[in-house]
Amino acid sequence: MTIFRHFLKKSTDDLCLMEAAQILRDQPDSAILLDVRSDEEWNEGHLPGALHIPHDQIPQRAKEELPQDKPLFVYCRSGHRAGLAKKDLEKLGFTEVHNVGGILDYKGELLREL
Repeated sequence: MTIFRHFLKKSTDDLCLMEAAQILRDQPDSAILLDVRSDEEWNEGHLPGALHIPHDQIPQRAKEELPQDKPLFVYCRSGHRAGLAKKDLEKLGFTEVHNVGGILDYKGELLREL
């Protein structure tokens, strides 16, 4: 059993951003890490390898910019907007969407836009 399958056997509430980041370090092509914070928040610092679509732009951009054949690990600042984005993504037909919480709980390195 891969580490990825081990974590996905938990309920989505049990998967946190630190675990999602570890999964993607171990298996980089296994899922997509999606940051749904504002442009300003993204520029202040985001996780390496994350894609960025602000939560209010999900309905317009997700189908064109995100693969539907990979799990999505969605995060924001605290987890609230990630939950809203999760609902929007599921309405659009994405089936493996996981709210992994907020960047406030992340203890790793962040990338910053200049």
